[in-house]
Amino acid sequence: MKVSWQVTSLRNDPYMKAHPFVVEQDKPASDIGYYVSPELYGQPPEKRIGSPEHAAALRKLKESSTKQ
Repeated sequence: MKVSWQVTSLRNDPYMKAHPFVVEQDKPASDIGYYVSPELYGQPPEKRIGSPEHAAALRKLKESSTKQ
C-alpha cells in the first residue's frame, strides 16, 4: 500500500508579514508575446522583455492608445 500526505498552512509570523509571498501575477498587456528567457521557449532573442524590439513595440502601443 502507498500512502501520501500533504501538509499546508498559512504562515503568520513576522517574516511573512514583512515579505508576503505572491504566487502568480498577470503579465502586463505590453509584455504579452515577450519572454524573460526566450531561448528556453525556442524564441529568438528579439522576443526578450527589454530588448530594442520590445521597446519599439511598447512605443507603438503607447502611440496607438494616445490616438484613440
